[in-house]
Amino acid sequence: MMRSEEDLLENSDVMQVRLHATIEQWSKLADELKRWGQRISLTAAMHDKVRLVAEEWFFNIVHHGCEQEGRTAGEELYVDVTATVADERQGEWQTLQLLFLDNGKPFDPLQHEAPNMHIPVATKPYGGLGIYLIRQLCSSCYYERKGTCNQLLMQLTNLDIQHMKDWSE
Repeated sequence: MMRSEEDLLENSDVMQVRLHATIEQWSKLADELKRWGQRISLTAAMHDKVRLVAEEWFFNIVHHGCEQEGRTAGEELYVDVTATVADERQGEWQTLQLLFLDNGKPFDPLQHEAPNMHIPVATKPYGGLGIYLIRQLCSSCYYERKGTCNQLLMQLTNLDIQHMKDWSE
């Protein structure tokens, strides 16, 4: 009996999900990331980093990618998310990769200037802190515009993959 692609993904170190780019869909992505983290025995501390990076970028897409500039009128905005763990040197370290693909307006977050962290929060202009946070938590980020889609690959290295003992929920 041949297993479906869904069954194979359910039992692998890969998570793939397509979502409408709406605030309401965040909980679905958070749940998928949690199940994936449990499948690969991701520690709670690393899961928190993954969730924070994913949340920051997902809401960036929802809030800024929905503008019509660069998209066909009436076109629905979607987000494809793929999460994988790749061995770099078996037993020494691993790299977690989060790939976000969306059909929102073109935006390269890597061209965004880092915020000035030396001025008081009350005087800082709005925006940019989420991208700054992502860049601080990720070991590397790569952006590419492919056709009508933004593609952002975020990597977190030196994962602490071990048997789950700290997942309380």
